[in-house]
Amino acid sequence: MHSTVQSHDVLSVFVSIFNHCLQSKKKIGVFPYDQYIISYLSFFYKQGYILSYKQCSYFSENGSTKETYIFVWFKLYENLSVIRFLKLYSKPSKRIYMSYKKLKYYSSHYKNKKILVSTVSGLLYLNDCLFRKMGGLLLFEIL
Repeated sequence: MHSTVQSHDVLSVFVSIFNHCLQSKKKIGVFPYDQYIISYLSFFYKQGYILSYKQCSYFSENGSTKETYIFVWFKLYENLSVIRFLKLYSKPSKRIYMSYKKLKYYSSHYKNKKILVSTVSGLLYLNDCLFRKMGGLLLFEIL
């Protein structure tokens, strides 16, 4: 696993690793370091979905390369993660940007879903975007 990820793949890598950890019922997950992943984990931490996360760096055996990873401690309830699955909406080949008008139009379809949207104000739930009259990039749904 490389310490940096191509920016267009960060979202899919994050969701893939996160879902693998959930399905494997791991208590700790390891992610490649990336600022976008840090922002997703920071949001999850503030919302109470994970217990903690920590960035750790070390040098390879020959000492020539510095590797940086993020360790994530999942929040469990009755030995299961509080998140069951992340459903990816935007993919590297097809980003889904929605204006406020489009979000408002589709809001009945997305009602009561925890969909994360990347906006100019940071990461927000879809309902918060509607309240603030903002659009953005649909990232994933938290199930």
